[in-house]
Amino acid sequence: MLLCEPQFDNEVHSALNAALLCSVDRAFPGLPFFFMGRIGHLRAVREALSTHSSTPIGAAFVRFPVAPRNLGSHGRFRQIQSLFQIYVSVVRYAKKNHSTTVLFTSISKPGILILRTLLPLLARRIRVLAIVHQLSDLHGEARRSLKSLHRLLRLLPRDRLQFMALGQPVFDALAKSFPELVSRFSPLEPPYLWQKREVTRPRFWKRERPPLTFAHFGRARAEKMRTFLAVANRYASDSRLRFKIAGSTEPRLVKECELAGIGQVVPHRVTHREMLEAADGVNYAIWSVDPDRYRLRASASFLDLLSFLKPALYARTPWSDYYVPRMGKIGWLCQDTSSMVAKIEDLLSGASEAEYRQQQETILAARERFSPRQVSPQLAEILSRK
Repeated sequence: MLLCEPQFDNEVHSALNAALLCSVDRAFPGLPFFFMGRIGHLRAVREALSTHSSTPIGAAFVRFPVAPRNLGSHGRFRQIQSLFQIYVSVVRYAKKNHSTTVLFTSISKPGILILRTLLPLLARRIRVLAIVHQLSDLHGEARRSLKSLHRLLRLLPRDRLQFMALGQPVFDALAKSFPELVSRFSPLEPPYLWQKREVTRPRFWKRERPPLTFAHFGRARAEKMRTFLAVANRYASDSRLRFKIAGSTEPRLVKECELAGIGQVVPHRVTHREMLEAADGVNYAIWSVDPDRYRLRASASFLDLLSFLKPALYARTPWSDYYVPRMGKIGWLCQDTSSMVAKIEDLLSGASEAEYRQQQETILAARERFSPRQVSPQLAEILSRK
């Protein structure tokens, strides 16, 4: 079996791919497999595995034999040229090592077009699958764009290329809105490697009560920050609360965040260790995303909140509407900014230490649905289909 990360470099999605490798290793114990990627990404995945997993896995790491250019720093033609080189190297490696399955851990529309050219070079016995992080990676989210994607997929025989949609709510939304595409997809829960964390006594029940701290976790992008900024602006002059970002911030948002009094605004990418440091002292998280943009995409920031055992105020989206009720008391679903502010006022007037600890215990148990141990049977079933 050959897994390949054709798009991302360094730490981008390295935690997800590390968890995916652990899931494959559990799904097929004793089966040797390969993971191909850029050298920076391979290094980051190895680091994630050494940090989060105590059990060695049977994956051999293989760097691309070509030196792919940074896809964001060249013209469109050179980007496609670099991507084509990557896919060619994957096909050659699969043939050379007699792989029976090739799994791309991400894919884009250009990747599909390239595969249309290269798939005839692979024996029909080789299954080719790809994990889709978000449907807009393939062709936007508008119905017209997805119909265009449907026409694109019709160029490929169904038995030559199948897809996995990360998260059951993404698959459900796809099945409901675009049934013409759903036969090409299987749902896969996004795997995550959990670090062992203790349920702690909340620091805001000390004798001298400090301000309650609310944080946004992960990359602060415009489509995620509208509600968070509105809430932060509402309490900008209130000494009872603090707001911070446990992650990096898009440069165009830095000034707006600083004007709202939000702390720890960092425009460059942060490491996992830096996120750990930023999470220290955070009482609650605010998970605020644009429901329309996150209807057909998975959310890594949702998993980050569970990783840090932070009860959260969740903006209502298909993703949160699906998982939060099923996972128990891990926080509160909020219809809009007003309901989020109302919940914050409740917490300010009398947050319960017992409730907080129970929420952390619930998160600790409920997040196991995303662990490689739980995801591996689902992955085994998908990869074993004929």
